[in-house]
Amino acid sequence: MVVRYLKGLFLWSMHLAAVPYLWARKQRLLRDHPIVGGVLAVPLTPTGEVVLVKLNYAKGWRFPGGGREAGENPEAAVLKELREEIGLTRHGVVERLDDTDGSFLFVVRDVHYSAPSWSLEVRDVRAFSPHDAPSDVADVTNRQLKMVRALLKLD
Repeated sequence: MVVRYLKGLFLWSMHLAAVPYLWARKQRLLRDHPIVGGVLAVPLTPTGEVVLVKLNYAKGWRFPGGGREAGENPEAAVLKELREEIGLTRHGVVERLDDTDGSFLFVVRDVHYSAPSWSLEVRDVRAFSPHDAPSDVADVTNRQLKMVRALLKLD
């Protein structure tokens, strides 16, 4: 019990210490590599489950994704984000579903991943049935999931 408490206290203090570092890092990255849009992935496992992430700085389960630098290929950017956030080890077909205002939505099929054991950004990674998402999915992700189910005819 004491060990569990100390582990929780340690992880909480590491999170608090990381916040100023992450803010400064983000400011430096934005200055040196301006972001021109974003990429969002709908990773599907071979069994048809969707992989979602829980971030340290946002509420609810979300699709993995991030910013795209000027000149960066959107497909390369989405695969980079999947390697960073869910530990993508291999994948099948990558399909662009939508692009608006410089942001791109991709479906990445046959995703195999090994969730990182520790990350400053991602707290948890799990696969869910697209029809049975957890109750604490972020509102925006819930809307996106409904759109993806319709586009891919998963309903």
